[in-house]
Amino acid sequence: MTSIKEFQDQLLTDPEKNASFKTNFGHPVSDIVVLKNYRFYKSLSIELYTAAITRAGKLKNPLAIVNPLDVTLTKHTPDELKFFTAVSRFQLNPTAAKTSLDIDALRQVIKNPLGLRFFYHNPERSENIVASSLLEVSIGDPINDVILTVYQKPQSYLVIAEIIIKGKTYSFNDIELKYDCFILIGKAIHLLNKFHLIKIVRFFKQNPAGLEIPLARFKDFHENVLSKLEDFITILYTYIELRDTEPAPQHEAALPLEKLIYLSDLRSYVIINPVMKYGNVEIPILTKRQIFSKDKDGNIVAVKRNDEAEIRFTALLLKQHPDFEEQLQYDPAYFYLHKQRLLDEDWFLDAFEQWREEGITVLGFNKLQGNKLNSHKAKVHIQVTSGLNWFNTAMDVSLERRKLL
Repeated sequence: MTSIKEFQDQLLTDPEKNASFKTNFGHPVSDIVVLKNYRFYKSLSIELYTAAITRAGKLKNPLAIVNPLDVTLTKHTPDELKFFTAVSRFQLNPTAAKTSLDIDALRQVIKNPLGLRFFYHNPERSENIVASSLLEVSIGDPINDVILTVYQKPQSYLVIAEIIIKGKTYSFNDIELKYDCFILIGKAIHLLNKFHLIKIVRFFKQNPAGLEIPLARFKDFHENVLSKLEDFITILYTYIELRDTEPAPQHEAALPLEKLIYLSDLRSYVIINPVMKYGNVEIPILTKRQIFSKDKDGNIVAVKRNDEAEIRFTALLLKQHPDFEEQLQYDPAYFYLHKQRLLDEDWFLDAFEQWREEGITVLGFNKLQGNKLNSHKAKVHIQVTSGLNWFNTAMDVSLERRKLL
């Protein structure tokens, strides 16, 4: 005869297995996000838990782990779905190399659309995720820049790195690098918001006193390292004068400005790289690259870029496609569109016409792979002449200066 216990096992569902994101243990519960390392790897793992809390708001054991993909079935807003999907990304492959997609996912995590509490795991207290091994942190402002300051010494150059958060400058002795992607200052954790910052911060955290380069090696170091870093971060050369006033005629910034847009293939995308040309010097305007020139005495000076003209140039592009504003916040020093979007005649013909009206030279369009389109709008002119018993129609179709009919 079947026992009552067997009937229960076969017919009744375990309440705990039927629970959604929140599980009530007889106390108020808190849904939390935990940042930790994988058990056997020093790479970031993110987990979700529910935990009972005391009246004082402290966590109580036991903590119940939650599968983020299970929760997506009960969420409906795009930000919530992106949040849980992004969390799941950091539970899959501990040995995978980091990419810019990891930073994209972490941006979704720190948006924290549900207002969850964040903790990081301290393995020195316990290797397990228990209440006593978790330290609560607030989500601070993301970090978009590292400032390198270069000092000239008698026999070398010294490169010092600093970070500015809310107007306060921090040396690399004052910060703690967490999981390669975050900086911990006090009880606030700050995301390195651009992928290229990860290597830079890791390097200078290992060398907080700075990097000393001998005089004989500095020219090579500047050309092959610093000048490339200028595309992404701010570099200050204390021994080079910055000319804020109207430059002398021989300086590049005094020459007429020319606006250019370079188009080039990037797999199924097209790079749209806006450039301001100062004399013979071309500066991609989304970089932090500097202009160097010589004064009448032969001294090297840094010439201030024309911020007003570059801002107007950037603003024009931001108005032309909604994707550009989001891209401006992230890594690439250029804009980009999928080739199908760029070659949509409802977009590119109007965009190109506006660029020409603004005096912008577009280069590379005809070299895009698979592109057989003309970037000019067709103009049709119809002329009708008539007499007493006759009329004649003449039609011209032209693409700017090219007459087709």
